[in-house]
Amino acid sequence: MHRYLQLTGRVLVGSALAAGLALACTGAAEAAPRAGLLKYVTGPTSDAGKSSIAKCPAGTSVVNGGYSVTATHDPNGAQDIVVVNRPVQNGTAWEVKMKRGRAIAYAICLTD
Repeated sequence: MHRYLQLTGRVLVGSALAAGLALACTGAAEAAPRAGLLKYVTGPTSDAGKSSIAKCPAGTSVVNGGYSVTATHDPNGAQDIVVVNRPVQNGTAWEVKMKRGRAIAYAICLTD
C-alpha cells in the first residue's frame, strides 16, 4: 500500500526532500536504505487545458508528485485553476491538469 503526499506549487527535488519523503512514506527505520531508491521524473508540458503525466520507470511506483503551471488569464477575470493533481489509478505516474492553462507534472517514484 502506498501513501501519497500531494505537493502544491513547484516540486523541489533534492536531498532534503528525498530524506523527508523517505521518512514520511516508509517510517524512520526504513528511511536510510530506501532513500537511494527514489527516482524523480518530469512529465512533458501539456497543451492548454490538457493533462501532463510524469510516468515512473518500470519497477517503480509513484509515492508523491506535484506540478508547475502557466495559468491562462481570462479576459472576463475568471481565474484558471488546477483541476487534476493526483497519482494515476495504477500507481505508476502522476497527473496534473489546468482548466485552461499549461502544466508540467512531477513524480517521485520508489523502487518496488
